[in-house]
Amino acid sequence: MTETLWTSERTLWCDGTDAFRALLHPEARMVFALPGPALDADAILEAIAAAPRWSDVEITDRTATAFGDTTVLTYSATGQRAGERPYFAKCASVWYHTRDGWRIALHQQTPL
Repeated sequence: MTETLWTSERTLWCDGTDAFRALLHPEARMVFALPGPALDADAILEAIAAAPRWSDVEITDRTATAFGDTTVLTYSATGQRAGERPYFAKCASVWYHTRDGWRIALHQQTPL
């Protein structure tokens, strides 16, 4: 189960809007180090559609903690986009198991 979540986490970094539609909980929120409120599901999909995807991400310092139907992933990420400098961040994601499978409910990302 945990490896499935890590694979899904990587998919969200590198794949596009369709991956988010498949894995995003309808009440999801995302928090970034930017002005403004946390993004809701509609705003997340809009932001993903407008942003270039990462060509690669290295996920290290991984921890996974299960709380019944919920699992919290924490990690360090190094994202790479073609022609850009690497992006470093500390991340936390909350995954919730629904009748349709695992869905991301919360993602928080702090650039380093």
